[in-house]
Amino acid sequence: IGFNMRIIPREADPERFLIQGYSTETMPEEIIQRLAQHKTVAYNHLVATLQGEINLDGKPALLTGLSPTMFPSGKKKPPMSPTIKEGTAHLGHRLAERLGLKKGETLLLAELPFEVVRVAPQTGSLEDLRVWVQLGDAQKILGKAGQINEIQAIDCLCLAPDENPGELLRAEVSKVAPEAQVALLSKIATARARQRRMMDSLAQTAVPAIIVAAAVWVAVFA
Repeated sequence: IGFNMRIIPREADPERFLIQGYSTETMPEEIIQRLAQHKTVAYNHLVATLQGEINLDGKPALLTGLSPTMFPSGKKKPPMSPTIKEGTAHLGHRLAERLGLKKGETLLLAELPFEVVRVAPQTGSLEDLRVWVQLGDAQKILGKAGQINEIQAIDCLCLAPDENPGELLRAEVSKVAPEAQVALLSKIATARARQRRMMDSLAQTAVPAIIVAAAVWVAVFA
């Protein structure tokens, strides 16, 4: 059900961020390493991004650079975003149509060639005008070496219904990365919390019942 936490620069205007969808301010890329290595910050996935508007074929497009997904030590899971190789690009549906490009062809970004490895299905949203590249490539194109403007994350706080995950996450992140602030996607966070509680309940009731039923069947066959 997607990422439920967005970590953006402290200087970013939250209202402008909500309207625009990304921050024009940046923060050091190494913040993601700090978060990944800090033992009090609970997470399942971390992805650093750098986004910015570019001009393609005389019209605007949104460039998005993605880092590889980071996982807690010893707990690798399926990534939540595509792993993009250096020198390759994924194109939004409408953008690919505008540029007349298909998978396997070459896209020029800031005079640098990129192989189009995927054209995304049409979504009817801003994603149709997006071009995804590796984070390092986006930093070169936008002239922002070592910088990012967002870290997308999935937190793994298993809280009671009356607890506030936003306050806990902001407190922990501020200790590790004072240059950043947290925007919690409350609907997704709530859905994840309900999902975890449902799985806990299932483990406590259904699993023992299945074990007992299996034991009964073994006894019957014996």
